Amino acid sequence: MIESDWKSLVALLQQTKEKVEMNTLLDFLLTLEEKHQLANRYALAKAMIVAQKPQREIAKDLGVSISTVTRCSNALKLLPNEIKLKFTQQS
Repeated sequence: MIESDWKSLVALLQQTKEKVEMNTLLDFLLTLEEKHQLANRYALAKAMIVAQKPQREIAKDLGVSISTVTRCSNALKLLPNEIKLKFTQQS
């Protein structure tokens, strides 16, 4: 059930093209803390992909633990390069 719900959610997000609509949808789906965590994960991944800094420096810059950086680093190893490239194209 969770797998089918996840696929349905992804499909819904794909259909949501307008930024205001996406923001409204995410405001509904995520708590403030979840949005904060997601934004931090994005910032961490982007820093690791774009900045090419040592993990300890990234952890210090973003105010996260080295274990958080290591977990993100391990997850990034599984991320296809074409997805990683999208992080470099964001402002």
